[in-house]
Amino acid sequence: MIPDGRMVLALIGRTPNKDYCIYQLLKKSLQDMLAEEDIYSFDLPLYHPNTSELYAIIEYEASFHIDRLETFHINWDMRDEDEIIKSGESSGKFIVKIVRAAMESLLASHFENTCMDKIFERYVMQATEQLSRTKIDGFNIVVSLTRKYNN
Repeated sequence: MIPDGRMVLALIGRTPNKDYCIYQLLKKSLQDMLAEEDIYSFDLPLYHPNTSELYAIIEYEASFHIDRLETFHINWDMRDEDEIIKSGESSGKFIVKIVRAAMESLLASHFENTCMDKIFERYVMQATEQLSRTKIDGFNIVVSLTRKYNN
């Protein structure tokens, strides 16, 4: 990237005071359904930084100035109440469909493809139970960066 070039990154992050992530429910579902040695042989390469960590990484790398950093929360089930009632589909099931679309091929390539339906059915139960206690929302970070001049 040329000096003074700009880059905008959009990331899934986590709030500093909340360690909860939708993928923890997937982990719990896998633990409920699979042998321990199978789970430990699987590595999901995801990391969701909080804003302090992101600032520290950018500062440490030292190639960019942070022009602007904004955060926002999103509801994992972005449907309005009328839509939820019409569909008859729980928010837990809707959220799991989103995660399944992104994760199923990765999981199926490591675990047997035959158990995917059972794992995701369990995941729906976990998500629905969690939603009965607390809202599941996402935390996104958008950062605008400018490349520094090399001295």
